[in-house]
Amino acid sequence: MDREGRLRTLMENDNFMKHFNMKIIESREGYLEIRVEIVEDMLRMGEIVNGGIILGLFDIAGSLTIFTIDGVVNGFTISMNTSFMRSLSGSYARIVSESKSHGRSHAFIHMNMFNDEDENTAVANGVWGIYR
Repeated sequence: MDREGRLRTLMENDNFMKHFNMKIIESREGYLEIRVEIVEDMLRMGEIVNGGIILGLFDIAGSLTIFTIDGVVNGFTISMNTSFMRSLSGSYARIVSESKSHGRSHAFIHMNMFNDEDENTAVANGVWGIYR
């Protein structure tokens, strides 16, 4: 199965990921760009996306990114640090996720989230344990 087919299978079958309408924009070794539709259930007062949803989307993006790394069969989030720069609203979020470094057992992932006006709304850095 090719890389994007593998990612689509993960997105469709994961009990958490399957609840989001996500589209792969680009994927390559250690890099992923996805687009996630913003729906009413994600919003808090003021019609902005709940911070917990943003954290969850970053966790999804980082988790999918480790599967773009050759030889990775599974993994888990060890830690993640997120900074919110502006409220997220609109029709979709775009997440760009990249492995800045990965080895036999860990991957260090940097992520940026953009709104539908291409404004950077949040940034996250995380460490994933990986199984090869």
